[in-house]
Amino acid sequence: MKKYTIKIIIYLLISLPFFLISLCSPVSPDIKPDYTISYQVNIPHMKCDSINITMRINSWDRSDSVRLIAPPYYADNPVLIDTGDNFSDFKVYDTFFRQVPYTIDSILVGNYKSISIHFSKKACPVLISYYVKFKYKADSVIHWYMPVPGIRENTGYLQGCYIFMIPFSSTVTQNIWRDTFTLRVNYNPGSGIILYGDPQPDVTFKNPYQLMFSMSAILSSSVTASNILFEEVAGNQKFRLVNISMDTKFTSDQIEKTKRNFYTILADISPKFGIISETPFTIITGLNNTIGLEGMYSFCLMNISESKNMYMQSKNLKGGVGSCMTHEMIHSWVGVRTGEYDMAWWKEGTTNYLGHLIAKRNNIEGIDEFKETMLDTSAGSGNALSYRLSDPAIRNLLYTSTDIGNMVYRKGAQVTMLLDRRVRESTEYKTTIVDIIAEFVKKHENSAFYKDEYISYINANGNCDVSDIFKKYVDTPGPLSYSLLKETYDTLAAHKAFGDISR
Repeated sequence: MKKYTIKIIIYLLISLPFFLISLCSPVSPDIKPDYTISYQVNIPHMKCDSINITMRINSWDRSDSVRLIAPPYYADNPVLIDTGDNFSDFKVYDTFFRQVPYTIDSILVGNYKSISIHFSKKACPVLISYYVKFKYKADSVIHWYMPVPGIRENTGYLQGCYIFMIPFSSTVTQNIWRDTFTLRVNYNPGSGIILYGDPQPDVTFKNPYQLMFSMSAILSSSVTASNILFEEVAGNQKFRLVNISMDTKFTSDQIEKTKRNFYTILADISPKFGIISETPFTIITGLNNTIGLEGMYSFCLMNISESKNMYMQSKNLKGGVGSCMTHEMIHSWVGVRTGEYDMAWWKEGTTNYLGHLIAKRNNIEGIDEFKETMLDTSAGSGNALSYRLSDPAIRNLLYTSTDIGNMVYRKGAQVTMLLDRRVRESTEYKTTIVDIIAEFVKKHENSAFYKDEYISYINANGNCDVSDIFKKYVDTPGPLSYSLLKETYDTLAAHKAFGDISR
């Protein structure tokens, strides 16, 4: 009897972690409970390699084995070219706290190798534990095209594609984010550590792609007040700017101008697109001088102290600071909460046009940056000459060539400009492509769509037929002619589509 009682006590102790984590599991009427996957991110200290993640998988009925892709990994945006692992002390336990055997192999996701982990689905429910290994500190290496996660003494930065094991069941690795999982993340920061970005204390993501674009600024309580540059409300959306760098200081004029710009952007777009989150949307600066990066509840912004001349020096495809603000904010709806199945250009090309358009008409961006993008006849030439915008290979090649990037961002923006003109003229300038996209992404929120659905929606709501635009410029390689771009640009400008072009 005594021996039996001891076994019961041991079993209860072993089951306790699963019971506690189950309390954090998401409850949603539109998803089966056995698809629930939850994470807990423990950040006990402000130092690298201190982050421990536990992941609970209740059950798995997608294939014979559970498959996870380990960080870092590639989806629609690049990560560091790193074939090594970004985690340590990986363990899988069953409900009896027995270690579950697993296998590790390499998988090519996009153009980057990632680590794939497999174990039997019969082991579920399972508890997975691992530590995140940061090879770079946030203040020691600035990567040219992406902010680098890391932690230092008082500040840090987390990004989903560097810290989360991602469930994977698609047969096409590029479509990883379209898997229909609902994922719950709970953050557990240590004493004196505060996270700004993902809603606290927990947050739900509707697919692994959204989880990849989870990002948070980490601040110690000793520096919080000085690093929160402002908090504001515009269009019913709360927002704030957080400086993650202890070395970068901004003047009061720069901060005030940035606040006004964000207020103007949100006041413009939120009436059509809606609010992003009930919690304050966080913009993180101080990580990267030349580029921004979209996110679910926050995004990274290039250094706000850089002048607009930086745009002409770097030839940033998104433009200067002003259009970068708008571009990344628009991404909150276009590309992160709504995706596409067969148009890799839609996410960046559409957002590039909307970013420039909205920034220009609100006088946040100058005419030179906007015009240079819209009339760029090199978009679609060079190494991109043999590719169509609709070519599936583009998703893998997007960041391997400047020419490919130029085609996706700039030719994609130019095609959207053509669509805008067609819609405006067909509706006697009562409807714009912005109006149509705003409603379209609401219809497909937390899911993806096919090209034909997009074409049909524009046709039905724009009182027009845009099939020829897709046939000539999306499904056909090569740049658009200067005469077409100039005539389209001039026509829209004459109807004040871009605001006062003299400013």
